[in-house]
Amino acid sequence: MQTTDEMEKKIFDAINVIRLDPPRFARPAVTEAFNFSENEIVRFHEGQNPPMHLVGITPPGLLLPFVSMKFGTTTTFPLLFLSKGAGYSRNFRGWQQQFISILIMDHKLSSLHSSLNAFRLSLDHSLSKLFSKNASTTSLSPHELQSYESAAATT
Repeated sequence: MQTTDEMEKKIFDAINVIRLDPPRFARPAVTEAFNFSENEIVRFHEGQNPPMHLVGITPPGLLLPFVSMKFGTTTTFPLLFLSKGAGYSRNFRGWQQQFISILIMDHKLSSLHSSLNAFRLSLDHSLSKLFSKNASTTSLSPHELQSYESAAATT
């Protein structure tokens, strides 16, 4: 029996990623930058004015570490970040959904497609070893996502 951490390691060892554990709360200005509506966001109020937004592992949460970070001259691009955990939204049953987010910075579109395809094939291979049933991945464009999924898509 394998733990989920062991499965994740097998799946993502094939690609070189930087693990990122973003903050779970964001100021309203950050969620506004993503054009999230007030009624899409779970508000957290503990005396703060304005209240913080509970974002979890979502695009606003992934942006936060970069707001004050400076990249050095030795930083090489493209950067590939991986984060996993719960994302929170009022649009999803129970206000939470478990998912994995990957942030890819400074990739040319042609290079990005080949990298994502290689990643998908690696993921398919790992899933087929872990699960005997027909497990596979499917690529979806942002316009193919359901409304509760589309907040996680950036183009």
